[in-house]
This record gives sequence, C-alpha cells and structure tokens, in this order.
Amino acid sequence: MAVTAYAKYALGLTESMEDDICVHKNCSGNGFCQDGQCICLIQFTGGSCQDANLGYFMAFGTIFVFLCLVAFVQLFLCTSNEYQKQKTKSWKTVFKITGPKLLYILTIFATAIRGVYFFTKMHISDQASIHLWSAYYPILLSGSSLIVCFWAEAFHLEGIDCDKPRFLSKSIIGFVVINVVISGLLVTQLVATDIDDPVISDNIYRICNGCVGLLLIIAVVFFLVYGVEVYFKVRGAFNKTQSNVDPWQLHMSRLGLIAQACLQLLTGLFLISDAFRDNWKKRERGFCFLLSITPPFESNIVGPFIIEKI
Repeated sequence: MAVTAYAKYALGLTESMEDDICVHKNCSGNGFCQDGQCICLIQFTGGSCQDANLGYFMAFGTIFVFLCLVAFVQLFLCTSNEYQKQKTKSWKTVFKITGPKLLYILTIFATAIRGVYFFTKMHISDQASIHLWSAYYPILLSGSSLIVCFWAEAFHLEGIDCDKPRFLSKSIIGFVVINVVISGLLVTQLVATDIDDPVISDNIYRICNGCVGLLLIIAVVFFLVYGVEVYFKVRGAFNKTQSNVDPWQLHMSRLGLIAQACLQLLTGLFLISDAFRDNWKKRERGFCFLLSITPPFESNIVGPFIIEKI
C-alpha cells in the first residue's frame, strides 16, 4: 500500500512538473501547450521544446546542398555545350552572361544560402540566421522575373532565335527595375534587424516579407500566362509554323512549369500569411504549426529545367 501511494504521489508530482513546464515556461516559445504537454514546432524537440531538432536541420541542409550541386553541374554542362558548338572557339564568348546561365547562378546562390542556413542555424547568432533566411526569397523572385522577361521577349518580339545563347534585350530595363525593388526590400529587411525596438523591427520585417510574397504571386500570374503560350500552345499563337517537337521533352517541360508555379504560389501565400500571423495565430494554432514546416520545401531548382527547353 505504501509503495502504491508513493507511486501515485510520484506520478502526480511528475505530471505537476510537466504542467508547470508547459504552462509557465510556455514551451520555451517553440510550441504550444495542449493537455499539459508541449506540442513542439518541427524545428525543436524535448519536453519543453528547448532543444533543436538536429535531424530536421541536417536533412534539409543536405537537400539544399545537393540541389546546389545539381545546379552547378547544369551550369558547367551549359557552358561546355556552348563552347563545343562554337565554330571559332572563344572562352570570352562562353563566359558571357546569358539567360539560362544567370538563372543557374541565381539557383546556386539561393540553394547555397538556404543550405548554409540549415547547417549553421544552431551555431550562429539569431541576427545572422535571419539575414540568411531573408536572402533566399528575393533571389527566388529575381529568378522568376528573369524567366518571365525571357519568355515575354520570345513571345512578343519577332526575329528572335531562341536556340542561340542570349540575354535580355527589350525587357532588360524592366528586369533591372524589378531587381532594384527586390534589393531595396532585402536591404530594408536587413537594416530592420538592427533596430533596437523589437516591435518596429518585426513590423518592418513582416511588411517586407509580405511585399515579396505579393510580388511572387504576381510573377506566378505572368509565369503561367507566358508558360501556357510557350508549352501548351506549341502550334498556337506562339509558334505559327510547323516544327518538330519532342513530345517527351514537351511533357516534362509542362510538368516543370506546373510544379514551379505551385511551389512559387505556396511560397508567396506563406510569406503573406506570415505577415498577418497575429490575426490568426491564437485562433488557429494547428494551422500555424502546419505553416511552420512549409518554408524548407521551397526551391527554385525547377527553373533551369524549364528555361532550357525554350
């Protein structure tokens, strides 16, 4: 009887301690309390969500490093193929920036930054971590705007040979303006993290993220408009002449187009919802937890596969 009473007392004491950790310590700010237990965000683990989930960070860090290597190999093959097609060999011409090359470079930078973020998250300051996290989305938006401008020229301008390596011509001004706006938003975000007032800093950061998200959604609209003309109306308005098209390559391009559009749309919606998280966070904890696992899946790696098919 004494042993049973002691066991009940110990069990009650343990549950009381767990409730105390859950309620009073607020799950270390990395989760929420439910039935006396901490439900941790996927990035954290432990009884009070105080420890980092190393498996999570290592897994996604490895994925993004792999994607970076894939983009680097594609850039190398693109450059090598261009050199081999030259009648008069010239390395100067080979290293000239073209649309596909720039897209590969942007992909390398974006995936490398995200990979560094996941591998160093637990070893660098919160400010440096925020800088790495913020730099990813503007690069993603820059790559998407490059594809849209590239396709817009191919669709609207006559006499353009899309089979030859080239960069933007008529749309270069628009591309530069878009990237100036993107750079301004990124610089504002980075400066906002140095503001002493955390409320003002967080508001500026979220406004900039919301603007980036809105621009991503706008880019998706134009991405689909020109993408449909390029890959779904091959013998329609875009191409009035008969041509030999590889059906397998065409279907893979269409699949890449849809995948890229869906991922980019989800990214934009995530950034916008994060900007307004205070409006629904307390009411929709489950939804907040679901969104917490969304960012790592975003990648612009399908972009190079699409543009290479033009």
